[in-house]
Amino acid sequence: MNTDSTHKTTHCVRKKTLPNRNHRVSVRVSDAAWQALQQLNIHFGTALNDTIETLAMDAEFRILLEEGREDDLETG
Repeated sequence: MNTDSTHKTTHCVRKKTLPNRNHRVSVRVSDAAWQALQQLNIHFGTALNDTIETLAMDAEFRILLEEGREDDLETG
């Protein structure tokens, strides 16, 4: 996948690398949302990056919780 922010790709999963580089978070976003985040990033910089990272980690946590609940339903 081309990681250039100007490259238009539909229905792709963008990966955000966390500061420790040991863990990757994948969050599905639309092209319009990604472009809006890129524009905001130009204006707000690091604070926005931290917010995006927090939202991405929260989304991954919710996905893991849902997967855990599905596993519990299947086994229980």
